[in-house]
Amino acid sequence: MKAISQRSEEGDAVGSAGADSGAGANEAVPDEMFPKARDFAMKIYKIVALRFGDPNTLPFLHTFLAFMWHMSKYPAAMTHLERDFPWQLTATMLNHTFQSCGFEARMESEEFPGALKNDTPRPLPEDFAMRSLVYTEDYLPSKWFKESKVEEDEKQFELASMVDQRKERLLWLGRRIASTGRWLTWNDLSRRFGVADEWADLEDATSTFPAFGERNEYS
Repeated sequence: MKAISQRSEEGDAVGSAGADSGAGANEAVPDEMFPKARDFAMKIYKIVALRFGDPNTLPFLHTFLAFMWHMSKYPAAMTHLERDFPWQLTATMLNHTFQSCGFEARMESEEFPGALKNDTPRPLPEDFAMRSLVYTEDYLPSKWFKESKVEEDEKQFELASMVDQRKERLLWLGRRIASTGRWLTWNDLSRRFGVADEWADLEDATSTFPAFGERNEYS
């Protein structure tokens, strides 16, 4: 919590690994359990993210990227995460998601991609689960829930339209992270996600594992 006690301001000298991480990072020394928890979480993320193309992975990927977007606003905290997070794999997953969209995803604007005009807000099941958590305080608008007409016993219902909603959320979150230029990147000409130079030489696990639905030794 010490590492996220102060938000990075525009023009902040606090940068990613390799840059001066400031007093906040020096004071926020993780306890002995943190590396174990981080490694466990990253291993799970990699396993799930490698199944890009499987719609069942979208709720998990959505919640994880929401967390990473929140953490990206605290560079001192990100120094404890960025070298273990699979940026190349995430860029590949986002590109696959973008290519699979049969609609124009709202990802250019910083405005949360909520309900379309005149539509009643319909939070995703994981939105209700993430509600009021620290890392979603600047992600899910309060009116997103206040204006919703979803009954208590319907909050976990899955609708066919939620696949596209989750794809749009993933792309929107990816663009927000890419806007910093520190981890993910976005190319307006090629319309593709990439990674910042610092992470470009890391091993890309996607070269070993095919997308979901393709044959592999684990099929």
